[in-house]
Amino acid sequence: MGVDPETRKKAMDAHAKPPPSNSKLMPKGSVKWWILHGAVKTVAPAALGHLAAMTKPIIDDKQKNGWINPEVEIVYEIFTELMARDEPIRKEGDDYLRNLFTYFRDVVCVFADEDSHYLLRMFYLIELLHERYPDFRIEWHKNKAYWDWEQLYAGLRREREKEINDGNRNKLD
Repeated sequence: MGVDPETRKKAMDAHAKPPPSNSKLMPKGSVKWWILHGAVKTVAPAALGHLAAMTKPIIDDKQKNGWINPEVEIVYEIFTELMARDEPIRKEGDDYLRNLFTYFRDVVCVFADEDSHYLLRMFYLIELLHERYPDFRIEWHKNKAYWDWEQLYAGLRREREKEINDGNRNKLD
């Protein structure tokens, strides 16, 4: 599974373009850049990794015996699908982003399934994202110079539709 080669090439080419001169990105090498890329992007995944290791037995139990809240299982499946769609550009073996998304999925889903306080807020966040989706689309179009979001999502949607038509909708290999 993966993005078709032409879409992948266009996406990677688009990402390789330098940001526009009016970019709000931190200048590479600045103090803030080093804080984010040198410290936060190292510490956050490591911390999430420790939390995910603690929640692994809980996730295993939920996958074997079922989730308290079936809607959280749907979120877990959506995260898994998102990760599967990203897999073609992940490196073989141990991959920083694959690990980060796996840790995040597992920790968030355990919290949401076990604590209604988090569950309510997670679904309220999803509702607000859905409500403001038109605003996201407007902003995506403004930022087309750096990423062509519509083109990337169109490729992902085509893959998903093909899987549905082929009867492989839930196959995430």
